[in-house]
Amino acid sequence: MYNLIQQSLPILNHSSIISSEGDLGGGWLISHAKKEQSTPSAKDAFILEFDISSALPTAKFSMNEEFRWFRIEYELPRKYIQEGKFVFCFSYRKLSEVNDSTTSIKIIEYIDGKGQTYANIFRDLSQSIEPRSISRQLEFFGSGTENASYRLCFEFKQPIDFWFGEVELVQVSPSKEVASKSRTTPFYFPPYRAFQYQVSEQLCRLNDQMDSLMRKSPSQWAEEILKVALTLEDYETATGLAEYLEHLYKKDGTFQSEAIGSLLKSKIATGEIDQVFDLLTRFSHASKNDGSILIARRLRKDAKPLADYSLPSGKSDVFNLSYDIQNSSDVPFETVLMHTPETPERALLWANYYLQKSEVEYLRQLNVYLEAVGSPYEIELGDARDNILLRTSFKPRKNLSLLSDGPLVSVIIAAFNSAETINYALGSILNQTYRHIEILVCDDDSCDDTLDILRQYVADPRVRVFKSNSNQGPYNIRNQMISEAKGEVITFHDADDIALPHRIAIQLRLMMNERSKVSLGMWLRIRENGHIVAFKDGFFLHQCLNSIMFLKTVFEDHGPYRQARCAADSEFYELIRGLLDPGEISYASEPLVIGLWSAQSLTQTEGIEADELGYRSAARRSYSSIASRQRMLGNEIVSDSRITRCLQDAGIYRQPQITIEIRD
Repeated sequence: MYNLIQQSLPILNHSSIISSEGDLGGGWLISHAKKEQSTPSAKDAFILEFDISSALPTAKFSMNEEFRWFRIEYELPRKYIQEGKFVFCFSYRKLSEVNDSTTSIKIIEYIDGKGQTYANIFRDLSQSIEPRSISRQLEFFGSGTENASYRLCFEFKQPIDFWFGEVELVQVSPSKEVASKSRTTPFYFPPYRAFQYQVSEQLCRLNDQMDSLMRKSPSQWAEEILKVALTLEDYETATGLAEYLEHLYKKDGTFQSEAIGSLLKSKIATGEIDQVFDLLTRFSHASKNDGSILIARRLRKDAKPLADYSLPSGKSDVFNLSYDIQNSSDVPFETVLMHTPETPERALLWANYYLQKSEVEYLRQLNVYLEAVGSPYEIELGDARDNILLRTSFKPRKNLSLLSDGPLVSVIIAAFNSAETINYALGSILNQTYRHIEILVCDDDSCDDTLDILRQYVADPRVRVFKSNSNQGPYNIRNQMISEAKGEVITFHDADDIALPHRIAIQLRLMMNERSKVSLGMWLRIRENGHIVAFKDGFFLHQCLNSIMFLKTVFEDHGPYRQARCAADSEFYELIRGLLDPGEISYASEPLVIGLWSAQSLTQTEGIEADELGYRSAARRSYSSIASRQRMLGNEIVSDSRITRCLQDAGIYRQPQITIEIRD
């Protein structure tokens, strides 16, 4: 939403038009008019009348029935095409008995007398018997041509009676409303135009200049918007764009090599593996890049280790090297030696290599890594167990000076069939160096001994134990536990992960030092046997949304979590990342959590998978697609009820259930 900060440009009102041949006065002129057969004077295209007796004075255009269409235009001062955000405000009535009568509003760029669409404002104004006020935000990026002129254009087609009220162009800045000189009216703008989402600037440019871009190069526009769709994880849109690009190639044989990577990502996400190989084969001349080579190797039918893990860029293919080390004992020592990256994460690659050869060397490499990234702790391993996290403990390298007291932090844990892991998960929070915490842990109607184990913690004054009367999923539990939480700071922990002892202290200190509202740490994903998971970007260390920490007021302003079985934490984070100022979110650079990567993990559960290469199950794709559209377009266009129906259709909606607190 926006507030007037500099000036408004009064484009049209009842006193600014004086009828004359081809010139309407006040900067307005008839630019084009077309008759069925011959071309009379442009001034005959319509009849202009004024009504200044009403509360909102109007100018009425009645189109001459002999004409097929006409345009009126207003030349905009050059400064309005420079960088900045504007609101176009407009009141009208439109009467027509013809279904195909249209009224479009756009900005046209004229160079040497030739015009083309520079930005669409409205493609068609709907019929309206009663006066209607509308608004649209425009954003210009200083891309106007130096010797060009720019005109605001109204185009009318097929006999029409049309009433103008006031037309204004208002320069704006973020706020809750726009002040017009004659009224103060709340306006609705899609969030991608109003807030700083990751792709806001790209979307504004691609949408506002779509006509001109499509006219110049349809494939270039489709390639750019496909990248945006993949960034947003809107896989439904991405699939359509990928099909369109392939259609263009079949039609005229043209194809930009830069599009191959995006097409492959789209096909991988939807699991169309045969089409991935087909693309790699057909466009082999254009797909010799890191991403394509990485995908081809990962999907190869031959399970033997590769002879070389070099990528076209000269970087090492850590992703496939780590994968082959996990699945084969035949990867030579010298191969690992040649391809370890020049980063602290090289120690993790060596740890994976030594996992089946020497536990002593495996552990040494893990601790080499932790020391290299500045962690004050080293790992110790106890007696052999099936899950390495059951053996894991932490030892400080030296006397530590860490934050231990401050605001109450409420830690929320949802536990379902977690009897094998809940003790170490809960213990890692109870052993935090930051002491002023409360833990709200809820058993989600488990079928194993999870609840019996949790009852053993009831006597601890820092722990409150709850039970769902029926399974409801982790995000419904989060919503309910936040309402029970006493802390002004909220964070979460998964029932099969282990937190390093300083996790809460580091995240909270970041928020206090940087005066932020949200903080996130990093994590490593580890398999039960101890293998550390590398992802397709070649990195082991990634952001940990599971342990997000925020002021309770952030949740009150932007919550609750969606009632979904999976991925609602991603949706919530992406939402607040656009709504909050960048300085209101802090990021820790070191690993603060080690997360279990097992068949029981949500990302590995059949039907809601999300793997290291980029595959997303149908349920995840449909959810992320519609959630991203709401995030970009807003609730007025994509409603919450529509998302709920999507979750229900995908089988991942979870009805909130009653929870009760266990006191003995």
